[in-house]
Amino acid sequence: EILDALLTAPAVRAERARNELAENGCHRKIYTVTLPYTRAIRPGSLVEVVDAEFGERWRGLITAESLDEGAAGDVLQKIIVERPWP
Repeated sequence: EILDALLTAPAVRAERARNELAENGCHRKIYTVTLPYTRAIRPGSLVEVVDAEFGERWRGLITAESLDEGAAGDVLQKIIVERPWP
């Protein structure tokens, strides 16, 4: 966790988090998350993932995204998320 009294603006905190995630390249896991498309989630964005299967919540960096058609004709968005790993 990063605590810094000088990081007061949300955009600055998000950029600091992106830099921290990028630096820890050797300690990360890659996840593919598929969800219904509601809005574009672009690479470089930080997201919070709620994993109901394991009962945990974590944040990660989007590295790629794509759109696919679902079985019912709906639009699905697939995102690749890098998760920092201890």
